[in-house]
Amino acid sequence: MDETDEGLMLAVREGDITKLGSLFDRHHAVLYDYLIRMTRSRTTAEDLVQEVFLRILKYRLSRQQQLYRMDVPHGTKCSNRPVPGSSHRNVGA
Repeated sequence: MDETDEGLMLAVREGDITKLGSLFDRHHAVLYDYLIRMTRSRTTAEDLVQEVFLRILKYRLSRQQQLYRMDVPHGTKCSNRPVPGSSHRNVGA
């Protein structure tokens, strides 16, 4: 089943924590690549990816629905290309 990010977040909000795994699988590589370019540190990027998904889980009941969107901030250029030297593969390519 092809589920939207919004649908997955709503399911997480309703208690289906397994859907967070689907969101992680869908977004972690791009988020990691973005964060490694911003921080220039694999360790920091890995820690920040974990923090993002832990916060989604922690605050899933305290935010309004529109705050759960997984969009890239307006004006941010983000590619799906792997970072040279990265151990992460681009799953979607």
